[in-house]
Amino acid sequence: MIGKVALDLFAGARYTDMDVDLSLSGGAGAGRAVSRGTSWWDGIAGGRVRYSPNEHWTIMGYLDAGLGGSDLTW
Repeated sequence: MIGKVALDLFAGARYTDMDVDLSLSGGAGAGRAVSRGTSWWDGIAGGRVRYSPNEHWTIMGYLDAGLGGSDLTW
């Protein structure tokens, strides 16, 4: 912490795994089901800034960005 401001930096990896299941009941589509899934890794980097104007208050901002299987996240 420098005075009233603190800066934290980080880097790492994020794993995402998504699954979707859909089943229909009633009508023309009764009994039909579909399942799909995908997963991917992203490399990420980011930071957090904290400002404490006094002992009772803290203001914080956070940002990260990632590239990889998801193309771009932020």
